[in-house]
Amino acid sequence: MDQSPRLSLSYLAPSQAQKHITVNDTFRRLDALVQTAVESIGTATPPGTPIEGGLYIPGAGAAGVWAGWDFSLAYFVDGAWQEITPGIGWVIYDKASGVHFYYAGAPDQWIQLARRGSFTPTINFVTNGDFSPTYILQEGRYAVAGDVCQYWLALGFGTNAYSTASGGVEFGGFPFDCETDSALAFEPCAAPFLHNVTFSAGDLYAVGFMKSDTDILNLYAVRNAAPVAQMTTANFPPSTTPIYLRVAGSYRIKR
Repeated sequence: MDQSPRLSLSYLAPSQAQKHITVNDTFRRLDALVQTAVESIGTATPPGTPIEGGLYIPGAGAAGVWAGWDFSLAYFVDGAWQEITPGIGWVIYDKASGVHFYYAGAPDQWIQLARRGSFTPTINFVTNGDFSPTYILQEGRYAVAGDVCQYWLALGFGTNAYSTASGGVEFGGFPFDCETDSALAFEPCAAPFLHNVTFSAGDLYAVGFMKSDTDILNLYAVRNAAPVAQMTTANFPPSTTPIYLRVAGSYRIKR
């Protein structure tokens, strides 16, 4: 073997001439991989003026000198680019987003580690018309582990005396789009608290489903002897009485 098995560090050979070349190459590789932090992740085009020692993770369809380096590490050192192939389990810190990622290999590539945050939920209808709620409460929290987003939201609004809105209710503002999945189609959640929301006869409770490829949540009424039905303006009638909702669930993040 002329390289180490894990980091591919070059070994010195017996009686090797110009040993400093091999040693310096190893130092460069260690400088890139120890306490690894990248300038950005997912960009397809190399920066016009890269910084010396800058480390990047090209995204899908990498172009220019990065062509074919999709999801590898692109290291700019001594005025030139070098590709470093990541190993399963490598962890990096993305300076741009302030988030750690680990390498899982194909097809997921780089996956975000656990993270918490907040978002501002909104409510709309498919056809919003003159619906313009006065929000009393807009609180959203989320926690990410791998590619799963767990969320909690509390929403309250007062004046909603609309006359031209129609269609299904849609909650937006979620931190990530939902993954595409032709088999499961939607990601379910629970809506345990609905105050001043109207239910039809036979409706038992409400559940929510994230729409694939979007950051939109739809609410559905579960019925006693019929398929679930999407909740619409009929469930949120025009009124000046405040409406409050609390919803919690999880969904897979689109990548």
